Order: sequence, then C-alpha cells, then structure tokens
Amino acid sequence: MMRKIIAVHSDTHGGCRVGLLNPATILYYEDDNGNLSPYHPKLNESQSALWKYYSDDIEQVKKFAGDDEILLIHNGDMTHGKKYARQLVSTRDADQIMIAAENLRPWYALPNLKHVRIVAGTGAHNFEENSAEIMIAQMMTTEKQAVDTKVIRHGLIEFGGVKVDCAHHGPFPGSRDWLRGNVAMFYLRDMLYADSTVDLVLRSHYHQRVKVMLDWHGATKTLMITPSYCMLDDHALQATRSAATSDIGMYAYEIIDGKLHDILECVHHIDLRAYERI
Repeated sequence: MMRKIIAVHSDTHGGCRVGLLNPATILYYEDDNGNLSPYHPKLNESQSALWKYYSDDIEQVKKFAGDDEILLIHNGDMTHGKKYARQLVSTRDADQIMIAAENLRPWYALPNLKHVRIVAGTGAHNFEENSAEIMIAQMMTTEKQAVDTKVIRHGLIEFGGVKVDCAHHGPFPGSRDWLRGNVAMFYLRDMLYADSTVDLVLRSHYHQRVKVMLDWHGATKTLMITPSYCMLDDHALQATRSAATSDIGMYAYEIIDGKLHDILECVHHIDLRAYERI
C-alpha cells in the first residue's frame, strides 16, 4: 500500500495584529541611535487563540500522517502587506517576512515533510510580484535544503497519483447561507470540462470553508475553499461581507494507492460578534 498526505492551509496574514504569529519569532527594536535589540512580540488575545488552534491542528495532521510522506501547500497570503497598515504588528517590512517564515517553521521540524509549495497570494498582501513568497521560500530552502520548497502561482501537482489544482483566488463561497457552495460547484464543473483529469481543486482568499463534491463520469471530484488563520481584519471584513463567524483551520488529504481516500478537516468556527444584552 502506498500512502501519502497533503496538508493545506492559507491566509495566515503574518504581520497582521489579528493574523498568525509564532511566539518564538524574534523581531528587532531600533532605538533613537539606530541600535537594534531583539525581542519576542507579545501575542494579543486573537494571536494567542490562533497559535493554539494552529499548533493543535499541526499535531492532528502529524498523527494523521504517521510516518508517511507529507506535501504541504500554503495556499496564499502568508503576509499581510501594507495596504491595511492600521492593523500591522510592525511597520518594518522585514518583520512580516520573519513572522511568516516562523509560522512555517513547525512544519519543517517534521521528518516526513518532503515537499512545500507556497502559492502566491494577493498583491496587496505580498508586497507585489510575489515578493514575500519568494523571500520566505529562499529562507526556508537555505535552512532546510532536504525539503523541496518552491513558489507557484497556479499549480497542477500530481502527488501519489492524485492531481491537485491549487491557486489562491477562486469562487466566492456564497452570498446566502442556503446558496453556499453553488458558485463553487459551477466553478468545479467548468474546470472539469477543460481538464477532467483533475481530482482535487484547492482555492482560498475568502476566509470561509466550502467543500463540494461532484460525480464526474464515475469519478469523485472535490473542490475545497480553505479556512484561514486570521481573525476579522480589514480585508476579511470586506471579503466575507461582515460574516458573523470565521472559519479557522486547515485540511489534510489521505492518498492511498493513487486515490483520494480520506479528508481530515481541522476547522474551528469562531463567532465574531460582540454580544451584549441591554
């Protein structure tokens, strides 16, 4: 039996005050004379909650994978960029790069992580021209040459016999709860008319999870929009149209003998509303 695992997460928005932040990150404070002093940024309530979810989810994936080979896909928006500067941890661009790299580091500690694909995200979040992704991939490659790490914009990856189409931008989750997944289903059907060999389609950007499955001439095809590891920042507020809840988490896909077998869904539903009784 040949078994492999694909782990997928996205929209970590490193550098945002409500994005993912590894508490082990080292940043630098510059005094009035230009002297740099290292410090660990203090996590706020949102960041602490996100890091716990993230750490627990990685542990779940680790147990799910066992000793089997892992491909990690970060499906876009590793950093927050400068468009929404009001919500930044730091105004220094380098700090966002350091935060995003440290967010990846727990994965590189897994001995069975063999491949990492970093999908280019939104220009407003990656300093344009995939700058953040390229720098982070280079940093991780320098440190962990044994792990095959690359940046892609739109990937078609055959892994363990399963074809995966991954890109950051894709279908809108749905304008109404009872319409959730409709656009994604049409999107998947349209893709399959062009390429019926694709087994799994991964999209992100909207910080809301969606899963649709389609029987296509006797074969099951799957499209999933990934959740995020970011609370309601200015971008997410617009993207979700002020959604009452946020989906936090990641997916892991089990491939056995060339077929998608099982899906581990590590998803946490967070109510974002400020409740009061008057």
